[in-house]
Amino acid sequence: MNIGKIFVRHCYWVGALLLLAFVIACGGTPTEVPPTAPPTLVPTEPPAAPTETPAPPPTATAVPEAPTATAAPEAEGALQPLSPAVCDDLANAMAQALGVDVATAEAPFQDYVSGKTGTGCQATATGTGLDFENFVVIADALKEMLRYQGWQEDFMYAADGPTGTGTGFQRAGALCLLTVGWEPSEDANCPQDQPISACQLTPEQQLYTIELNCVQDAAAAELGSMIEASLPPTPTPDTSGFSPGGITEVGALPLTVTSGSQPLWAAFSVGMRGFTDPPQDHFIAIYTHSDAGWQELTRLELAGNPDPEAFEPSPDYVFEGSLRQVDVEPSRIWLQLEGGAGAHSGTYHLLTFDGQALRVEVAHFTPSPGGNRLEDLNGDGLLEVVLDATDPYVFCYACGVRLVGFTVLRWDGSQLVEVPLTPLPESASADLRDLNNRAVELAQAGLWKDALSAIEQALALNAQDETVAWNAALIRLTAEARRPPHDYESIGYPLLARISYGDYAAALDVMRAYSVEELFSQPSPLVTGTIAEGWEDALAQHIQDSATQALQVRPNLAAAWFLRGWATHLVNPGSTEALADIERAAELDPDEPLFTQSVTYLK
Repeated sequence: MNIGKIFVRHCYWVGALLLLAFVIACGGTPTEVPPTAPPTLVPTEPPAAPTETPAPPPTATAVPEAPTATAAPEAEGALQPLSPAVCDDLANAMAQALGVDVATAEAPFQDYVSGKTGTGCQATATGTGLDFENFVVIADALKEMLRYQGWQEDFMYAADGPTGTGTGFQRAGALCLLTVGWEPSEDANCPQDQPISACQLTPEQQLYTIELNCVQDAAAAELGSMIEASLPPTPTPDTSGFSPGGITEVGALPLTVTSGSQPLWAAFSVGMRGFTDPPQDHFIAIYTHSDAGWQELTRLELAGNPDPEAFEPSPDYVFEGSLRQVDVEPSRIWLQLEGGAGAHSGTYHLLTFDGQALRVEVAHFTPSPGGNRLEDLNGDGLLEVVLDATDPYVFCYACGVRLVGFTVLRWDGSQLVEVPLTPLPESASADLRDLNNRAVELAQAGLWKDALSAIEQALALNAQDETVAWNAALIRLTAEARRPPHDYESIGYPLLARISYGDYAAALDVMRAYSVEELFSQPSPLVTGTIAEGWEDALAQHIQDSATQALQVRPNLAAAWFLRGWATHLVNPGSTEALADIERAAELDPDEPLFTQSVTYLK
């Protein structure tokens, strides 16, 4: 049925999406999808771094040639270095992020979570306190660098201490362990019977070692190479040089299975799909391995469905780190795939494997990629699916003014279902019911600030009520995302930001910076020279719609009457409707000079 989603942040998508836009401009034909398309839920059957001296290339061994379909992988659990090209990219990026030389070499590797061992390609940087501010700043810079390249942090590997920190990053069957720390030099003579914080050190006496050791699952690398060898050749470019593209790479992800189960890997296509006739769609397949070789258990083509009544998006572009195993509930294997579509849009698929077949549980399209996630919203230990329902087209996509929204799905024991805001029944305690239902009403009217206050009061009465707890989680999710920061200059258009949060009193503060004559002049200084210039109709419509919605539940909200009147005047100067709204604001709050002076001016 249809229902109304860590830099992999926007930077991670930039290079691929620019390539995607280039292909489209040259004649590709990816399906256009409306930005407001809802997710499809399938029910279950009962930053740029400074340029520094690049590091020397790593000495990782070359990747073996693609094996045959019956070749046996290396010993199960064996870990091997990443390809020389990937190791080289990581080392150079690390050198740029830190601003120091980076040495590379193969080194022993131990996965202290799974217990697997092997050999990794290790990039190492050293220095003193003169070179580095502290280990936290170093770690943050390298984490951002890894996220930029599509790696996802795995907090199972997180460890911290007084002189260092460590964590792990995963990407398509590959694992990197990052350690950052320092120790005192020998001449510091730090007492052994006291904490290190008691030792007075100069920056030169802090000796830093930063290591990034990376491996890939040997079997996953082999499986990917095997499937790549079986892919059809990409079409030859035409006389103009245009090619419809095609898939040439395959990633493989070792899957975590229950004890005693057969080993499993998820293989998935990487890169731009082919805009051929018929089109070449991306795929995900599940493989196992035995003495007889690799065996494909199931394969799913992500062809999508363009029918508006049953729309399901199809990714145009899939990244090397796009597929992850996630833990929604334990009865099956869950996979999450994030892809790119069109010039700047994203796709999100949540799939399950029950031992027999792959199944799409959720398929979702977003105008911007990377905003969908799994998160335990209500603290019950289970992850909910948080789908991005943000509208980035309040003005234009590039304008940066967005109306944040979410759709939340939870596992009900047999399938994923949407979690709506829910009023309490008449049988509930009157005080609790009134607060909860008022919070729901306010949230549905876009008055998120007031809704948050009301639901917090309801929680104070009974935090154990499941309906109240869910409503609190949903209201907090949107309210906190819409709450404007203290630095209003960082917002695309401060007036709308405050209205979208439901803070109409704060929206009036924006207007008080101008005289009444300036507010109602044409053009308005609230628009001229701002991102809203040229989008007056859209601005007025958004304010009118928001204020009308708010007034349905708070009919005496004088600020909403005034703002609606101002918006109407913006696009229709001299409108009697505008004057009527502003007069109503003055009647409700006759002590507000902005209202009374505006009535006098407009008359």
